[in-house]
Amino acid sequence: MKGRLVAALIGMSTLVAAPIAAQASHYRLPVDNFISPEETAALEKAGVSTTLALLDQVSTPAKRQKLAKATGLSVARLTAMAAQVDLLRIDGIGPSMVRLLNASGVMHAKQLAQASSSALFAKVSSTNLAQKISMVTPREALIAEWIGAAKSLPQVVEGLP
Repeated sequence: MKGRLVAALIGMSTLVAAPIAAQASHYRLPVDNFISPEETAALEKAGVSTTLALLDQVSTPAKRQKLAKATGLSVARLTAMAAQVDLLRIDGIGPSMVRLLNASGVMHAKQLAQASSSALFAKVSSTNLAQKISMVTPREALIAEWIGAAKSLPQVVEGLP
């Protein structure tokens, strides 16, 4: 009994200590003010019920074309969704921050990676003040972290502007 307990504790400590690849937040559909209930119904009929599954199904222009046929959603809308769920791969960015970044001119992770933290902070702050998208405006240091994370992410969505 004691031996099994020790083995279990060692196994648990290995799990805790083992490096885990950063996985940002993903959500079940629908996502408020992000993906509508109507779009969710169409996506679910095609077997897509989470933003992570959506990311997989919209990662290439060919996949977006196939999903457009299966759902009746336009390729343009699926491309916009692809860009939005691409940003969700970054730790700390959820749907409201995606909306705020989009309103500030950052549409996907590659664009975020190319941004200046001070310039983006100024834009995000003024956008949020004017449009009240989020209850909290991210600090410049957090935006800098997002930019760093975006730079280290592999590109998984092809064909974004």
